[in-house]
Amino acid sequence: MDETIPTGSPVYVQYKKEKDDSVVCETMGWLTKKAGGYVFIEHNRTTESILTSSGFGDGIIVHDNCILKKQLIRM
Repeated sequence: MDETIPTGSPVYVQYKKEKDDSVVCETMGWLTKKAGGYVFIEHNRTTESILTSSGFGDGIIVHDNCILKKQLIRM
């Protein structure tokens, strides 16, 4: 988890739920933002194109303290 991952990179994250730390989840997506102790991971987003709008996506927000593993996905 010490690896510095650049914003915009594809990542794999294993994390525990904030309200029930006995539940471990995992997700993959793009690391969109790191701010205020939180990590923003986008799962589905539009591409920049004349045919589609850009700037729309969905994903999750995970608190840094809940992250068990964060790994860059090399493509």
